[in-house]
Amino acid sequence: MKRLLLYIVIVSAFSVAISILFYWKLNEVSPMRKKLKALDYSMKSHEFNNIIFIGGSRVVTHINPRIIDSITGLKSQNISIQDIGIVEYNMLLNKYLQVHPKPEMVFMNLDVNMFFTSGPLFNINDFIPYLYDTLIYNKLSPYKIAYRSKPFQYVYFLEKIFASTDYAKSKLFDFKNQLLLNIDTAKVYSDFEPRVADWSVGADLELNTPTKATWKQEGFDLLQQVIDRCKQDTIQLVFIYSPFYYKGQTHITNFHEIFNHIKKVASKNNTPFWNYSTLDFCRSKEYFYNYSHMNHVGAKVYSTQLATDIKKFIDKKNNTVK
Repeated sequence: MKRLLLYIVIVSAFSVAISILFYWKLNEVSPMRKKLKALDYSMKSHEFNNIIFIGGSRVVTHINPRIIDSITGLKSQNISIQDIGIVEYNMLLNKYLQVHPKPEMVFMNLDVNMFFTSGPLFNINDFIPYLYDTLIYNKLSPYKIAYRSKPFQYVYFLEKIFASTDYAKSKLFDFKNQLLLNIDTAKVYSDFEPRVADWSVGADLELNTPTKATWKQEGFDLLQQVIDRCKQDTIQLVFIYSPFYYKGQTHITNFHEIFNHIKKVASKNNTPFWNYSTLDFCRSKEYFYNYSHMNHVGAKVYSTQLATDIKKFIDKKNNTVK
């Protein structure tokens, strides 16, 4: 019996050691290993930016600050993290404003599937090491027990060893979606990571499988907090909706319900809402690698259009003031 117990202990210890080593190596080679660099920047940098872009993957892969800056003559920065929602949006904005000089403009990319406040908050383990920061803790902890409970954090850490809760890194094992991780490293800049990928059979399958976006009124309450914070600091806030392959609007069955709610909030608060989901090129798969994400070709076209619109918007405001 003692031999059996010793054998179990040795095998278990060996398995855990192998798992830790495997996960460490996986983390080293993963393109997602610096996933929270936007949060690091928000916490540690103190530089001034005229414009900041806040969002999830559709800012990371779509908005190129180099193009924005070259056309507007301003300095911009992406504050964007893959797989986040309004809870993290609100936290990022407040952390950035706590540390940095306030920007002149904040462009916030909105999506119909970002207004969840409970359920699966993707890559929760990535945020746990940042909870020592009072602001980050206060903005995240109300929405997930793991952010408030040390025992839960230890459980999540053990799960992370086996990569069972790490949504983004798990994509490394999804060989059908390997192209999603093909980052054009030559063009990576200011949290912009364009994807070199074409529309695939997998994208068609995803598009043809209807889904329903999860949202709560609490999510829109947090959006109102963002609006109020920008008004308080006299920062021009602009909502943007990135290009979206046109058939994607029928793929998400409650798309128009949530989208119309976004428009009402924008209208009520006199917040500009720039909708790029109806541009002509949104009818062509050439610019997308799935229904909601553009490849590097689409990102260049979109960034150029967005930069041109920003310049026109600023010029119009300046002329009005005069």
